[in-house]
Amino acid sequence: MTAKVSESTNGVRAINAISVIAAIAVVCTLQYRRHVEYRMRQKYTPQAHVALQAPEAQWPWPQASEDRPHPGVRHWVDKSSKSGTILDLFEFDFNVNPQLRFEMYDQDEDDDKPFGNEVKYWDNGVGVIAKRLNTKNDGPVVAAWNGLFFDLDGAGQGRTAHHLTPIVLHGKLHYPDLPTYRWTFGVKYHSGRPKFDVLFKPKPAEMEALFDHAAGAAQCVIKDGKELKLEPFPNKPGYVPPAHEETPDEAGYIRMIDHVRVSRTSIGWNRDSSKLYLLYVTAPDAKTEAALSKNGLNSVNGGWTLADIQRFWKAKGVYCAINSDGGGPAQLVYRRPDSRYCLLPAVWNGSNARIVLNEQLTDAPPGGALMYFYITEAPVTR
Repeated sequence: MTAKVSESTNGVRAINAISVIAAIAVVCTLQYRRHVEYRMRQKYTPQAHVALQAPEAQWPWPQASEDRPHPGVRHWVDKSSKSGTILDLFEFDFNVNPQLRFEMYDQDEDDDKPFGNEVKYWDNGVGVIAKRLNTKNDGPVVAAWNGLFFDLDGAGQGRTAHHLTPIVLHGKLHYPDLPTYRWTFGVKYHSGRPKFDVLFKPKPAEMEALFDHAAGAAQCVIKDGKELKLEPFPNKPGYVPPAHEETPDEAGYIRMIDHVRVSRTSIGWNRDSSKLYLLYVTAPDAKTEAALSKNGLNSVNGGWTLADIQRFWKAKGVYCAINSDGGGPAQLVYRRPDSRYCLLPAVWNGSNARIVLNEQLTDAPPGGALMYFYITEAPVTR
């Protein structure tokens, strides 16, 4: 009898403990949702516009550290932001190292059905792709990062990605029947030297004629040294400006994206294309950003807005600059002086911790993008 009472009492205590834990979990979940909802509402208030301007969106970065991970490559890192945002800037100098070469890789080029415009993209994160490219190319991958915007049916294992616009790979046009959106960014080689350009909604035939590698749907924030128009920040809480017809004097508006703070990837270059710059913005709250990215939303805890990207490039004095894809697909890997690689995993993996991998890129994590830009070092071909 005593034993039965004891068992009963322990059972009640166990049930009570579980109830308390469940109640705490529910409260925490509700508080978290309210916090996110509050922050998502907050970002659309006029007062939040001032707060959302990242003070680090300038150049130079006074507290940045600098290293030179590879011949012709300079790298700055700034971790001084009070929000916890980390900034990386790479300069690839094609005069200092003429063997550096910019190219684009597409996951649809060598899957089960090449150029079928349906790719199970998730398993092939940037480290996996860099490893693959190292076995295919004459020289090593110096740096690689996520490419331009793409369509997808979700984030995770087994999900598929699709192209939004035509692309050019190695001088050949693919998906010519797709529409063009916003700006097309690409490169054309002349006697082994790159010439970068960005064009407003070119026709597919123009893309193939003018580029060796190119893709559309970019946002052009600086063109010929001048700032293009951005969609003004909303002037009332909760209002999201509607999409509208694109014009060549505008950067290219993306609803729910331009005015929020997220991890971002952006590219700039000088007038003669002798220098290419990669700006990589890492928001501090990767877990929240990952969860929101998988549900079509965006982080509000650190990171930069599109206006921040534009202000930075204006201060840097580049000739042209584009905003590439960011948020969940944002990821980067670069080769260190000791031949190992430093990898910043895809945001939608839920971690912004920097990983050091061996030269073979063993154990590179998943969380892929459809397209990747990369810098390799290869013999100059003329």
